[in-house]
Amino acid sequence: QVAGLPTVAWPFQRDFDWATIRAARHWLREHKPAAVLVTTGRDIRTVGWVARRRHTPVVWRMGPKPKDNLVHRLTGRLISRVIAPSETVRQELQPFAWLCEKITVIPNGIALRPRPSEEAIAAARSLLGLPPDTFLCLYVGRLMPGKGIDTLISAFATVSRRHPHARLWLVGTGPDEGKVRARVAALGLTGTVALTGYSSDPTVYFTACDLFILPSRYESFSYVLLEAMLHAKPCIATHVGAIPEVVGADAVWLVPPDNASALADTVMQLIGSPDRRRELAERGHARVIDTFDLNKTVDAVEALFGELGATAT
Repeated sequence: QVAGLPTVAWPFQRDFDWATIRAARHWLREHKPAAVLVTTGRDIRTVGWVARRRHTPVVWRMGPKPKDNLVHRLTGRLISRVIAPSETVRQELQPFAWLCEKITVIPNGIALRPRPSEEAIAAARSLLGLPPDTFLCLYVGRLMPGKGIDTLISAFATVSRRHPHARLWLVGTGPDEGKVRARVAALGLTGTVALTGYSSDPTVYFTACDLFILPSRYESFSYVLLEAMLHAKPCIATHVGAIPEVVGADAVWLVPPDNASALADTVMQLIGSPDRRRELAERGHARVIDTFDLNKTVDAVEALFGELGATAT
């Protein structure tokens, strides 16, 4: 919509929703697309079902891993190809016999742009009302159990005692927001940890922060890490899922999940070491530039669609 492309909205009520199926059938009959790209199981079990009945290839750009049950096995048979965001996800899908032969790994990409200048950083910090001596740690993402926010807050209780000028801002919303606020209050961190709410464009936060932290219990890829690395920010993340694959050998400082002590120690080491922060920032920025250019992702997806079109003809 932002790009001015024509869009059509269909309401999704449930699996095999007949209202959506009828709307999709009418639209596909009229427009005759060469392929259909879906992102969730419910997409597949409505629009994807209609597309396969019309012999139109269906490509699943996978997010959450499916379940190995009857519904998902039937869903898998409607799929022509699966796009997995990482080799880690591809390996995790090997037990799913009804999917594993259809998988192509295409990492997510990000539109490259110059790193923020010192002037841009100062302007962003001024806009957010940050005093010059504040050391800002940032998390961007959903507030939900799998993201490990409880561990991050516990770690920051230790950090704030040693570094009272440090602040933690959590950008995002989610089902655990109430629990997160309660934990912040219980640990006496109300003036230290801030929940900013949802932001459709968190660029100003990435620009202003001194350190980005991702304490997840699992990630199939993690786009927010790419954002932070592209902004040339030092990053701490957990050694889980596809994160080691995404960040490479030394671009991000990795810590074990659910270990508040290790996380706190790492944060405090980086607060006290500007040289180490600069080193991580440079390595992270170079990693994104070299590996995750959005143009490479677009080329790979385009090639996959071309392959499907050649097969269909």
